[in-house]
Amino acid sequence: MTDILMSIKPPYVDLIVSGCKTVEIRKRAVRAPAGARIWIYATSPRQQVVASARLEAVALDTADGIWSAFGERVGIDRREFDAYVGEAEVVAALCLTEVTVLDAPVCPQGEAPAFRPPQSYAFLHDPELLAVLEARCGTERSTAETSGAIPRPN
Repeated sequence: MTDILMSIKPPYVDLIVSGCKTVEIRKRAVRAPAGARIWIYATSPRQQVVASARLEAVALDTADGIWSAFGERVGIDRREFDAYVGEAEVVAALCLTEVTVLDAPVCPQGEAPAFRPPQSYAFLHDPELLAVLEARCGTERSTAETSGAIPRPN
């Protein structure tokens, strides 16, 4: 399985965890296979891995094409989207599923002293850090749970 560590600003992490944001936008092509596990690193001030998600698909298109296809799932309005993507010729939409909150956040610097958070994303190959992350996998947030329906039992 492919493991990817993705840096995301805390407000957007919160939207992903709550289920309000199911598509992460990047200003460059993301070369990751469907089915990859995305470890969600909340950037400063948190600086912790707080959740994981499964990469369902990556779509590459113009900003208008991505907005048309995924605008309702990106967790921001069109003005914020346009400000973020700017003049990017290609925009990537990462469709996330199976969001799982870690039982306790992981501070990677404490587990791997040489850790440096990625600017955008990086393939994760550190077996010790992966073992810690996997051990802390918590409860998956289902669509029903995040839509206000009765939570399903674990």
